[in-house]
Amino acid sequence: MTASRGDRKPCTAANCAGTMQFGRRSDNFARTPVVRSGEATLYVRMDDKGWVCNTDPNHFREEG
Repeated sequence: MTASRGDRKPCTAANCAGTMQFGRRSDNFARTPVVRSGEATLYVRMDDKGWVCNTDPNHFREEG
């Protein structure tokens, strides 16, 4: 069965008591600069679908 937006499950990260919710990474994770070079700033891709932890948004697991 394929996950649907809003589905929940326990976080898969070791020693994390958070809950993962299926959606887009950008739903729970602010755009974070990866590299700053002069005037340009590169950003982490934020449109990935997957599981995001409500305790730590870095606990992201891409679907597929």
